[in-house]
Amino acid sequence: MNTHNLRFYWMIGLVVGIITLLVCTRSWGESAASCKQVSLYGVDNQGVVIKPALIGPEYISSISSREAENPGESSLLDMTLTKAGSYKLHNYTQSHIGKALAVYCGDKEVTRPFIMAPISGQLRITVPPKEGI
Repeated sequence: MNTHNLRFYWMIGLVVGIITLLVCTRSWGESAASCKQVSLYGVDNQGVVIKPALIGPEYISSISSREAENPGESSLLDMTLTKAGSYKLHNYTQSHIGKALAVYCGDKEVTRPFIMAPISGQLRITVPPKEGI
């Protein structure tokens, strides 16, 4: 495979990764802006989180967030992975399409989106509002 094809597939993975993590199924327990230590975990067929973390802080080169502007709206968490993190997440998500990916802030699970396509490079995670808001 030549360099042009690899670059094309990497860009597709980047775009799909951003879109993929927009579908979330759990509630956020705290504000997205306060979370600077994010980890991603695989989830087995019974819904049990697989430890250790697939992607920990050492694989994240930058993280930023945008709080919801109005009550009941979702917040956004944007992450850029290191080259090693991008490679690791791409390989995992490529073989786990349709499975869940647990997102943790520190030691608390905050959301669990489903993998819709291979993900690499940059992630945008939509964080649902707190329950009861």
